[in-house]
Amino acid sequence: LSMAPSPEPLFQNCHLVIAGQGASGALRRRAADAAASGVVFVDTPEDLEMAVLLRGASVHGQLAVHRAGIKYKLLNALLTQAPILGNEDLVAGTGAERLVRLLPEPRTLAAGQKALAEAFLTPLSAEEIEGRGQFVSAHSARALAENLALALAGGWKA
Repeated sequence: LSMAPSPEPLFQNCHLVIAGQGASGALRRRAADAAASGVVFVDTPEDLEMAVLLRGASVHGQLAVHRAGIKYKLLNALLTQAPILGNEDLVAGTGAERLVRLLPEPRTLAAGQKALAEAFLTPLSAEEIEGRGQFVSAHSARALAENLALALAGGWKA
């Protein structure tokens, strides 16, 4: 049994960016009530803003509410050297299952803090880095080929 250090000292100088329109009013109130000055909500980030946020992160936390396809934000996060915490719906059937560290069940605040601390303290292995590169390369090439086929068929819209 390994004990992760208490997360509070780790996160004293960190900030949290919550991007997307999924942040509930309860989450926003909780952040405000905790005087969490390091919490920033970005409801509708532009692509460039999202890329900057992803590239600057020490750890990525991504949840998906459905299992349809590979998420663009996952591909962007895989391009970084930061660990990714996610749920099964984020990676189910994508081939990226071994590249994302799954959040523990049940999802409690304490379990989430422990998983975040462990991800923050555990660098990516050489195998994870290589796997990320292969995955992104394969899926980027596939997306390019699909777009080219659509363009040649006249179905692609810029």
